[in-house]
Amino acid sequence: MSETIVGIVTTGLGIGFLLWSISKINYVVDESFLRIRVGPITLRKFAIEEIRDIQPGYRHWSENWTNTIYLPTIRKRAVTIYRKSGRFSRINITPHDPAAFVETVKTHPLFRSSASRATRQKPEMPYPDD
Repeated sequence: MSETIVGIVTTGLGIGFLLWSISKINYVVDESFLRIRVGPITLRKFAIEEIRDIQPGYRHWSENWTNTIYLPTIRKRAVTIYRKSGRFSRINITPHDPAAFVETVKTHPLFRSSASRATRQKPEMPYPDD
């Protein structure tokens, strides 16, 4: 009987700690990386140079680093990061201000989206006179 109570209490504390740690996930953009952290501990980091694009919105079949488990909040605050390479090409995060976060990444000096590369003018090749 007492082993059952200890197991239930331990499981309850474990689930409580997991939910608490999910709510403490934050996202930091520094000089080279986008870091996903819980307090001072970095759980995951992505090089800014490896980000192909970043857009507001939630995409299924992605790596998820959301700081909530409440689906309406995820849909409202989700930002999808598209990577150039890696096992998962998309990552979903939920910053508190999605528009400001997207703008922070897009204005980072190391960020070069595929759209900005496609709009650059290619130099014209001289053609021989016919």
